[in-house]
Amino acid sequence: MAVERSWTSQELVFKIFKKKMCPFCHGKLEHHLEKVYVGKQYGLNSAVRSDTYDFQDRYFCEACHKDFSLSDLMNAKKEIA
Repeated sequence: MAVERSWTSQELVFKIFKKKMCPFCHGKLEHHLEKVYVGKQYGLNSAVRSDTYDFQDRYFCEACHKDFSLSDLMNAKKEIA
């Protein structure tokens, strides 16, 4: 099983250094990973195809019960500012 993680440089900086708060109620967000099936791909130096998954960062607001992706939070911060 191959695993991929792809962040832009802006997403990585936001993920590491910015405080994640709900854009609607300013409540605390709980982090979890969502496993998404990408397909079958060849591995490095391999002739065998294996299942490939992408793990996406998701944030869930406990107060208003809304789910956000990392890019959703970045866009909400830009709209507020």
